[in-house]
Amino acid sequence: MRILRLLLASLLYLVFLYLIFTIKYEHDFSSKSISVHYMNKNIYQDVSKEIFSQQTLDFLNNSDSLEDINISLLEELIMDNNYVRKAEVYLDTEDTVNIYIEFREPFVRTLVDNKIYYFDSEQIMLPNLKSFDNELIVLSGDLSSVDLGSLFNLVEDIYNNHILSELIGGIHYNEEDHYVLSSRLCDLGIIIGKDPIFNFNKLKQIEVFLGHMFEQVGCDYCDLINLEYNNQIICIN
Repeated sequence: MRILRLLLASLLYLVFLYLIFTIKYEHDFSSKSISVHYMNKNIYQDVSKEIFSQQTLDFLNNSDSLEDINISLLEELIMDNNYVRKAEVYLDTEDTVNIYIEFREPFVRTLVDNKIYYFDSEQIMLPNLKSFDNELIVLSGDLSSVDLGSLFNLVEDIYNNHILSELIGGIHYNEEDHYVLSSRLCDLGIIIGKDPIFNFNKLKQIEVFLGHMFEQVGCDYCDLINLEYNNQIICIN
């Protein structure tokens, strides 16, 4: 009887050890293959594929098994980083976890207290960037008084117009003049008024006047032009 009890106790002990090692094995994904792919260029400082791999590995080790992975939750976890716009996770037939990362891209620069900050088109402030060569429009002035949605729409209109995209380098806002565009040609300020809206007539006015100013009277002819009034250009020194 005593021998039977010892055998039973030994059997229970072995079963207990087996369960421990089995559970540990099922939760240990340290050797699991994780592949990170960039869908666009990584322009951020201190961001590497190893960061996403480790983040995924930590997530997997809190899962019961590969079959039980909550892919949507993992994608949301990766997108918690401000530099990630979109993340997609796939588990292929070889049980490799594939992660596709789309980074947020700078849309404008803002100048606040002599410091430059970058925002994407969804008005999200971006982390520190590596050297970035694109000539983005610079926003400045009292931006707290501005409807950012309308202002970003104006920026998009400028980017989408082949003339304005070459001509306009910045947008400044103040309570007196409201929206003032900064021209790269002749370093001219262009007052468009309270509404950040462009139309074809104003565009042609700017194009014709700047051509005349640059070729005929010189860049010192005006410091500002005012386009608030229909079919008029008011020159301000």
